[in-house]
Order: sequence, then structure tokens, then C-alpha cells
Amino acid sequence: MEGSLDYFNLVKDQPVGIFIIKIDNLHQENSKLVSFALKWLVPTVKSVLSNHCSVIESITVFSRVYWLFQFDSERKCSELDLYVRVIKKFNNIPDEYKNMSLTLCPAKSMCTIDNLQYCLSNAERSVRLRLISDHDHIVMPYKFNDLKVLRVSDVFSPFQQAVFHTVIESGEIEWIVDYISKLFLPLVNIKERNIDPIILFELSHRILIMIGDLLESQNIESDTQGVYNTLGHASTVQEYVKIFLQKVEFLMNPYALKMQSYKNSPVNRAIYYINNHYSTPISLTEVADFVDLSPSYFSALFKKETGKSFSEYLTLCRMNKAKKLLTETMQPIGMISDSVGYSDAKYFSKVFTKYFNMSPQRYRKIN
Repeated sequence: MEGSLDYFNLVKDQPVGIFIIKIDNLHQENSKLVSFALKWLVPTVKSVLSNHCSVIESITVFSRVYWLFQFDSERKCSELDLYVRVIKKFNNIPDEYKNMSLTLCPAKSMCTIDNLQYCLSNAERSVRLRLISDHDHIVMPYKFNDLKVLRVSDVFSPFQQAVFHTVIESGEIEWIVDYISKLFLPLVNIKERNIDPIILFELSHRILIMIGDLLESQNIESDTQGVYNTLGHASTVQEYVKIFLQKVEFLMNPYALKMQSYKNSPVNRAIYYINNHYSTPISLTEVADFVDLSPSYFSALFKKETGKSFSEYLTLCRMNKAKKLLTETMQPIGMISDSVGYSDAKYFSKVFTKYFNMSPQRYRKIN
């Protein structure tokens, strides 16, 4: 902590203030206008703080500016008075930035150098509370002390998650959006229900993890971090849900198109089945039944369209999944063998070595 003290030039045993200013571009999501507004905002706010504070530090991250300050020895105003003086400057924002929305989100109270992290987390909570605050420019977290904190399992149970996995696997966009809408429905009037809006972010996070895992399994790139950044522009719960649904639809579109092609092609449907059942002892006959073709005709068609026999494709699929587990987890070889459909770890190692000219242990070591 002494290093932090030296870096910020803080005076020990003197209270420290933290607040975040959130900038929202109301009409253009990723516009350069935000960066231009920052050039106006930072010196403007600093000019207010410099009249009352001996230490002023600011860090800009995307569309947020994090401020840390200490009052000078002759304190001329209260913490709240200082915030009010800052937000008065918001009313003088230049015309070219009029579609910017600026919100000051302070920590619950002044802190010491020993609990800066706690106060920073508290200021981050204020940013979330913007969604249910009546204030246009400032969110005071102490006014929301009694909000109930829900867990994801309270609104998205393990059973619902299992159902949702089936829903997103279908690739039916309307079904997916409708299901998510119903999950968020109990939270739309979150303010009246006296619930902390953190549940919105946690529920969104859980949904995005499930979608990201599905898209990754199909080798489809997805920018889930971009979704989080965009959600930060929401100013109400209703707007948050609307933005989230739009982003989910955008993320799922490539997968939906891929699923449509699967429905039109027996071989694509077979590949989908293999990718989702490779960990079980599936057979050519089983997959042929799934795509409603005779085993002999399916075998010939699969070889013609993929260039590989069914057994070759299945083995390669299992080996590629094994490579991923070897590099991304510390699971024992025996567990990985079982995870990719081989009950005999020695046989799995033999097949792996044949395909990649090295043992699973060696592959893990060099990767």
C-alpha cells in the first residue's frame, strides 16, 4: 500500500474521495464523439477540483473517468458540495456534445488509503445504480442501502439453464429472444421491487457465457466483451434489456444461419450430431438414423461431401477436442480420454500419438 501512497502522492491519515464520471453517447454507440467529449470533460472537472483539493488523479477507461482526490488542508466545502459544483459544469457542456449524458457516480463516503479498493467497488456500484436512480447527473449510493441482492440462481435456476441451453442450440432467434425476455421480465420493474440492479449484470453474464461456449464449440467468433461495453450506455432497466436482446440476436445470427444449413443438409446435421455426442460411443448407424438415411447411403454421402469416412471424421473430432483440453485444462490424461469418448486411456494415447506424432503428455508439455 505504501507504493500506492507514493504513486498518488496521498497524505496519510487524511480522507480520500473516489468518484466515477460515466459518459454516454445517446445516439451513436461507438462514435469518436465520446473521446472528443473526454477532452472537454477532464480539464473542466479538474478545474473545479483544483480549487478545493491538494491531490487530484484521473484515469480514463473507455467512456468512464475515474477520479481520486483529497481535500487541501483548509477544507472549503463538503464532499457533496464538491460533487454539486462538478455537475453544475455539466450544464455548460459545449453544443457539439449535447447528445452526451454525463453521470457522477461517487463511492458511499470518503475512505482512507487502506480501503481504496472497497471504495472503488462502491463507486462501481453507483454506476450500476444509474439504472434505477431518479437523478440525471448524480447517483448517491447511500440512498439505496436497503436494496435486496438476488443471486443468479434466484432468477435463472439450473433447470432453466438446462432448458436455455436447448433453446440456444436450436438456433431459432425468435425462440431465444422470447426466452431471455421472460427471464428478464421479473426484473423490468426492478426499482419498484427494491432489488439491486447488479442482478441484471450477473444474469447477462451467465447468458453470455452459455452463448459464448456454444459459439466457440462451432468455431464461430463472438465479441461478448463488446456487449458489456454497449450495455454501459443504458440509462434505464428497460433500455438495458432492449440493448441486451439486440446484442444477443446479433451474436446468434451466424449460428442461426449455420443451423439453417444443417437442416437442409443431412451431412451437416450429422456433423452437428457428432460435435455434440463425440464423448459417447456413437456409431454410423446411430447417426444415419438421426438424419433419416440408410447406413450404406449415409456412409457414401458423408465420404463424398467431407472427404473423410465417418470413423475418420469422428476420430479427428475427438482428437481435436482432446488437444483443446490438454492445453486449456490440467485434467489428468485418463479424464480427458473419457471426456472425448475413450474408456481406455492407453488406447486413447495410442490413437493420439498416431494422429499427431507425439503422446498427449508431450503435446501438453510443449503447448
